[in-house]
Amino acid sequence: RHKEAVTALRTMLSSNPRFTDAWAKLGSVYEEMGKDEEALHAYGEGVRSSPASAAEFALSMTGLYLKLNRLDEARKHAELALERNPAGAHQFLARIALQSGDLVTAEREVNAAMVDEPAKPRAMVTLAQIRAAQGRMGEAVQILERTRADVQSRQMRVEHLELALGDLYAKMNP
Repeated sequence: RHKEAVTALRTMLSSNPRFTDAWAKLGSVYEEMGKDEEALHAYGEGVRSSPASAAEFALSMTGLYLKLNRLDEARKHAELALERNPAGAHQFLARIALQSGDLVTAEREVNAAMVDEPAKPRAMVTLAQIRAAQGRMGEAVQILERTRADVQSRQMRVEHLELALGDLYAKMNP
């Protein structure tokens, strides 16, 4: 039903191009379809239609730029979101630094993200990935196991937690 959603959203936007929620939804639909460049374009149009909403679109754009390994653009958009969503922005800045191999910056940014309690479990996943990149696999597993127990007790779901844990066990036992 993605094609129908795109058609409906495009029709809506043709009559009201300043409808930022529609641009955001169009971007997310394109992401679900795997059309990352189209998603970036939709988010960019949302920013152009309402510059005051730039920070709201910035993290969505950051995630896509990171996925596409366009790290400078990802960093720029994460920095745009620092004021409105510091935990999310610091989390992305940590992942950008990790992906570029700058483990010192990655750790500093992930620690800044952990200040926000709701963001802490996701930040712990990134911290474990940093520990693994440092060759500290046992510590990385401990971080993820503690995080998994914590989120299970609170009936939460943390994106990439199980994937990161499985990846670590696979690297430890080739």
